Amino acid sequence: MKMGQQISKGALYIGTGKVAALLIYAVSVTLIPRILGPESMGFYSYWLSVYFVSATILDFGAGSILVRYLPELRKTDEGSIRPLIEKVLQIKFPLIIFLIILGGAFLFSKERMYFYAILLASLLLSIITVAKIVLYVYQDMKKYSFVELTRVSIKLLLILLLFTLFGDPGILLAILLSTLLVTLIFGFFALKLIPKTFGALAGPFRQYLTFGLFMYLASIFSTLTTWSVVILSRKYTDDMALVGFLGLGIQICFTVILHLIYSLGESIFPSLVEFHITDDVRFKRLLEANWKYTNLLLFPLITGLFILAKPTVAIVIGEKYLPSVQIIKLLLPATVFMAWAHVYRQILFLFERKVTVFLARLAGFIAFLSSIFFFINNWGIVGASLSVSLGAFMAFICIYLAASKIEKIPSELPHVFRPLLSSAIMGIIIGLIKIGNPVDLVGTILLGMLVYFAVMLLIKGITEIDIRRAKGVFQ
Repeated sequence: MKMGQQISKGALYIGTGKVAALLIYAVSVTLIPRILGPESMGFYSYWLSVYFVSATILDFGAGSILVRYLPELRKTDEGSIRPLIEKVLQIKFPLIIFLIILGGAFLFSKERMYFYAILLASLLLSIITVAKIVLYVYQDMKKYSFVELTRVSIKLLLILLLFTLFGDPGILLAILLSTLLVTLIFGFFALKLIPKTFGALAGPFRQYLTFGLFMYLASIFSTLTTWSVVILSRKYTDDMALVGFLGLGIQICFTVILHLIYSLGESIFPSLVEFHITDDVRFKRLLEANWKYTNLLLFPLITGLFILAKPTVAIVIGEKYLPSVQIIKLLLPATVFMAWAHVYRQILFLFERKVTVFLARLAGFIAFLSSIFFFINNWGIVGASLSVSLGAFMAFICIYLAASKIEKIPSELPHVFRPLLSSAIMGIIIGLIKIGNPVDLVGTILLGMLVYFAVMLLIKGITEIDIRRAKGVFQ
């Protein structure tokens, strides 16, 4: 299979999996809030945030190490793959003891059993991350693309069942069991791909660990900027319904939209690594394509959600969640900055500018942390959304300035202006439509897509080359 076809097929598998996962996420953010109600939704959002933060801590750089070095080791030294994976798994276990002491004895002393259940689920999620990366690096995109879909689907079914049986504790049991099942299923497939040969590492493990540690700290600050807002907001208020509104906004913007946007970069990155280490001339073209198609997807999604947030929440999720609408709109800038940062972070990642990535994420977290208490004190839970967007903006600016000094993305501004203009025209048109029922909502979404595509064709934001690439994916 030619490289272009391989990338396209990878994008197709990941895109299919992401679209399917997007549908499940859409069902989740519809059914789960409806079934749980705002207060239990707050309970769910709070512990989901602890789950993601703990999983990031337990990663200890494993994800960054494996994503960066496994593609290279596949080409140069396959015997180093198994020992490297074993090493990054072994370093997780001392962290478990640390989190048990810190969390169980101090931070969650009144909810110790809840925390231990989530901590175990977080450990399993960190192992799933390793399995996903193995599938990803060996370009088994079919299985890779459905890991998240499977986890979310099982979690959704178990929450609906176990919440009915056990109430709020059933939510935590559902998170734990769904993570365990996915670990067993996809861990088996990943294990089959790892080479049987067991040699010495190509370099000292501290070389890999040093790179991973800076990226690990960067990931912690990034995750804290995104998810700790829910944890901190709960400390601010005893009203779990307010926490539920914030959690719903976070999940819509960061687990639905960003997961879809990231799919393109995920399918391209292994080839970017290969082109980089071989000085292939296609490296810049691939960077440009990543930037172009990221914005091509991002702007209509953001614009559509901004215009249609209120009728969508009212019709699809329920009118009792309308307080989430303002939160969602304030989180949309953060969604844009995080999507852009993802593209430019890949450049820093490839050139191993680990300290730069760490400092950028640290700057974003400092901006978030230094502003959140001011915003919460003045505007409550809604104000917390502003601190997330501020933190995301600061991190993006730092990453963009550093990456641009290393590698310029061709046609950077045109690939922003065209989808922005098309999305603005689309937004004006759909904003004129009164929506009162699900049929109106679906019709408005389809009309918006048609208008966006037509304008993009007219201003050459989408060209014949893009259409041929799209056709090639399905051939």
